[in-house]
Amino acid sequence: MQISELIDDIYLPRWEECPEVPGFAVLLRLPDASRGFVLAVKALKESGEEAGDVPPEISLYLVKYAVADWRGLTVGGLRRLTALPVAGDDSQEIPFNQENLESLLRISQRFFLWALQTISARLTAAKREAAAIENLSDTPNTTPIPTP
Repeated sequence: MQISELIDDIYLPRWEECPEVPGFAVLLRLPDASRGFVLAVKALKESGEEAGDVPPEISLYLVKYAVADWRGLTVGGLRRLTALPVAGDDSQEIPFNQENLESLLRISQRFFLWALQTISARLTAAKREAAAIENLSDTPNTTPIPTP
C-alpha cells in the first residue's frame, strides 16, 4: 500500500461532468504554486500590463492549462454550448486536442465560465483545507481529565 493512494490530492487531474452537456466530462488539473506563477508571468508578458495589474488573460491561461482532456463532447453537445450555427451529425464525437480546446474557449462563454468556476471552487477548497491544517495547534491538549 502506498501513502499516495490514501490521500486525495486536490492538485491531481480529476474528471468533472459539464452540466450543460450530459455525458460530456472534462479532465481538469489544478496548477500548483509554481505553475500558477508561470501562467501569471506569461499572461503579463503577452498583455503588456504592469506586474501590479492582473490581466483577464490569466483566466484564459489557467483554463487552457487546467483542461487536460475531455470525453463525450459531440456536435450536439457543441450546439448546446454555443449560439453559433454548428454543422454535422449530433452524435459525431469531437476529439480533444489543443486546437479544439482553443476553438471551444473562443466560441463558448458557457464552457469557459463553467471551467473557470469549477477550477476556482477546487482551488478554494484546497486553500480552505490548507488553512485548516495550518490552524491546528502543535501543542497537545494537556487539560486534565476529570476523575469520577
